[in-house]
Amino acid sequence: MNATERRKRFRAILAGGELVYAPHVWDPVSARVAEDLGFQVGVFSAHAAEWMVTGGIEMCRVTLTELAEQARRICRASSISVLVTGPFGFGNALNVMRAVEELESAGISALAIEDTVLPLTFGSVMEGGQKPVYDVDLKADSDAAKAVDVFRLINRIDDQPMLPLEEAVGRYRAAIAARQDPSFVVAARSNMFVVGDTQEAVRRATAYEKAGAEAIWLTSPTREGLEAVHQATKVSLMPGGGILKDTTIPGSHEKFLIANGVRIASAGAENFKTTVKANYDALLALRDGLRAGKSIRELRPPGPSVEIMARIMRVSQDDEWIKRFMN
Repeated sequence: MNATERRKRFRAILAGGELVYAPHVWDPVSARVAEDLGFQVGVFSAHAAEWMVTGGIEMCRVTLTELAEQARRICRASSISVLVTGPFGFGNALNVMRAVEELESAGISALAIEDTVLPLTFGSVMEGGQKPVYDVDLKADSDAAKAVDVFRLINRIDDQPMLPLEEAVGRYRAAIAARQDPSFVVAARSNMFVVGDTQEAVRRATAYEKAGAEAIWLTSPTREGLEAVHQATKVSLMPGGGILKDTTIPGSHEKFLIANGVRIASAGAENFKTTVKANYDALLALRDGLRAGKSIRELRPPGPSVEIMARIMRVSQDDEWIKRFMN
């Protein structure tokens, strides 16, 4: 499946009547696992790019080249439709145009461009006298550590002020102008519910739609806010972060999202967290076992089955190519 075909599939989901959940993907293996399990869309966020390149939380330290190259690796390794969210455009509207050119050529299906003032400005992390959450002194296994979700560290950047509306609109207009493949989806990614009220959210959403944004990623919307934005716009909405979930009636949450224009919803970054934990636990057990005098064979942790590994690593495909081209 080539890039245009993946983009058309992404557009078909936006135009359809069903809800699709999209997990985080951050490298070729995570994308192949998602594809193997039947997911149609993967979210490659600016957070994930920072994890892969710097090993840290999102502080806008990743270059456009680094982001595009990682996106290219993901798209080359799987046929999943990739939605890149959160890049701040690497500057003004002209820089946004360059970002669209690079990421489109990398093979992604959609790009949701941030409307927040980024990177962090001097003194902004201490506004109001608040201590940055990532600077809190938390000890492992303490009650405080258990109470603080590690991904609050990542979301600290969402506290930044938003761009002036006119500047944000200019970015989306520039992104549309830079697009070469008409099937490539240009979307807005907005923190309007983090830093503004519902009235401001509706004002911005309608302006973004008028500027050409074909979908809007909403960070942590309320149910009421999601309804208001849907009533004011015709574009598909993509909620990211926490949204209030009514679990009293089975399936009611999904019905609510579909009724309010949501066709793609973030499945969260739980798979990344569990990957980190599995690696940490495996290496911890290895270290402690070796110190206790055990052998590597004794300490080998349970892993995926041979069948799963063969599918994810595309062993049969490589075997076929060896037979056809190397014999």
